[in-house]
Amino acid sequence: MSKGSAIDLLRSLISFDTVNDPDNGKYPDPSVIDFVEGVLNGLDMRTRVLVSRGYKSIVGVIGSGEPRVLLLAHLDVVPFIRSEWKYDPLKLTVEGDLAYGRGALDDKGNVAAVLKALEDLVNIDRGTVIVAFTTDEEVGGENGARVVRDYLLGNGLRPNYVINADGHSMVIINRRRAIFNARVRSRVEKAVVNGRREPIRFQLDYKVTPPYHAAYFINGVDTPSHCPFPIRMAQQCIRSQP
Repeated sequence: MSKGSAIDLLRSLISFDTVNDPDNGKYPDPSVIDFVEGVLNGLDMRTRVLVSRGYKSIVGVIGSGEPRVLLLAHLDVVPFIRSEWKYDPLKLTVEGDLAYGRGALDDKGNVAAVLKALEDLVNIDRGTVIVAFTTDEEVGGENGARVVRDYLLGNGLRPNYVINADGHSMVIINRRRAIFNARVRSRVEKAVVNGRREPIRFQLDYKVTPPYHAAYFINGVDTPSHCPFPIRMAQQCIRSQP
C-alpha cells in the first residue's frame, strides 16, 4: 500500500462504521482491521489478527530483542445521533485546522498518527516495535486488550514499555484513574460505646462501562488488578505537563 498523509489515513479509518454498542446489537465493522493490516504489511511488519467473541484485534511486530515497545490504540467508537451532527460522522470533513468525524478525536486520530509514525519507527535498527489496535475499548477491553496481552505473553513479546495512544491534546500522562492514594491520620481517643462491629459493603456506580483497556498492560491504570506484571511506561522518561 502506498504511503499517504495522516489525514488520508484518518479519512479512510473514519469511513468504517466502527460504532460499538452491543446492547443495541451494533458492533464495529471488522473490515477496518483488514485495512489496518494492509497498512502494516506495506511497512513489512509481521501481523497477526486475533478474534474473541466476534471482536477483531491486530498485532504488528518488527525487529527483535529488547527494548520492546508497544504502541496501543483502538478503532471502535461510541454511538452517535446523526441529526446532532452538522457533518456526516462517517466522512472526514476538514475545515481550517479542525477535522470532523466520529473517532477523529477518540481514537482514530491516534491510530492514524501511530500508523504514520511507524514509517520511521520501522527503520530503527534496535529492539522490537509492537503495535496493537483493538475494537472493543469502548466496552471494556476484555475481548481486545486482554486478548492482545495474552498473545504477547504467550509469544515471548512481553513489552518493556507501553504507550497508550488514547485521548487528545498530546499531553503526556504517566497514570490515569484509580491511582490516587490517600492516608488519613487522626488523634486516637478512647471511648466506650454500645453496639457491635459489622462490615459495610457497597457497590460503585459506573455511569459507563468500566474501561480496562490500558489496565491489562499498565499497573495502576484504571484497575490495577488487571496487570499481571510490573511494567514501565515510555512516558515516564518525559516530564509530565502540569
